[in-house]
Amino acid sequence: MKIIQVNFENSTPVVVQDNDASLITEYSKNLSNILDNTNISILHTSEGSLIIRPDRVVSIFISNANQPEQVEKITKPKGPKKKIEKSLEPITVPPVAEEQDIIKD
Repeated sequence: MKIIQVNFENSTPVVVQDNDASLITEYSKNLSNILDNTNISILHTSEGSLIIRPDRVVSIFISNANQPEQVEKITKPKGPKKKIEKSLEPITVPPVAEEQDIIKD
């Protein structure tokens, strides 16, 4: 059984399990293809499915539940991050007039 921990930017990790008997190196290579995608990916495991945005994944940690010494960590290569600059103009909010009750005879 594999334990998969997906680490996201600015978020808590998600841990799922998969009943897979393949070698951890082979399993890791197959799973690393998720990080190459630019669109949303779906990770199907025996426990369920996990929908992933690869651009938000920092790393994936894989271990064998029955052999904790077998561990594989997949990290994305660090490249230049896209910097988005926006010039924000100050917003002025007009004061809200208080409602007054008007009594007419």
